[in-house]
Amino acid sequence: SSTVPCATVDRQLAREPIVGSMAVLCLGNVEVEGHPVNANAFVQIGGDRIGPEVVEGRAPRRADEIVLGRDAIDAVGKGIGDSVRVQGNGRSRHFQIVGRAVFPSVTDAVPLSDGATFTGRGLRALGAANDGYLVFRFAPGVDRAHAVRRLSSVSVGPFPLIAPTVPAEVDRLRQVDFLVPVLGGFVALVAVNAIGYT
Repeated sequence: SSTVPCATVDRQLAREPIVGSMAVLCLGNVEVEGHPVNANAFVQIGGDRIGPEVVEGRAPRRADEIVLGRDAIDAVGKGIGDSVRVQGNGRSRHFQIVGRAVFPSVTDAVPLSDGATFTGRGLRALGAANDGYLVFRFAPGVDRAHAVRRLSSVSVGPFPLIAPTVPAEVDRLRQVDFLVPVLGGFVALVAVNAIGYT
């Protein structure tokens, strides 16, 4: 993905033969019933739908619909079909929950299950879109190294290409994986010292 102003849509890039699907991803912060969450909206430009993985219900289609993660749903005590009040940048609106999703990370590692997805119009109505990215999938059979070089030359000028970020939960598991051998080595050292002392 490449960083772009959230309102900018480069349809020329979507017509590149190496690009299979493309969307603008708008990011921001909102409060759902007082619970702060990372907000996003995927505005499809071309190809198959790109968006968070909806695990229950469906993706939002109207400006007054929202999809939440499991943690956000639990925090506000609501479910699919319920209405929630969402506070954005000085604006407040009511949205109907239409699904539950797992959310992607782009730059900062964000929680997989604590976020909110809107339509582009829904997020704009809250005045909450702070950042934007072009997100795309390569076309089937495209050589990845060639595609990255091509996109670097035609995409959005000075903005660098970046790879997706590992979600916070996965990053924590990696940290735990690192800790297990260290802890095992420490326990073994204590055991050797205990045997030697005995």
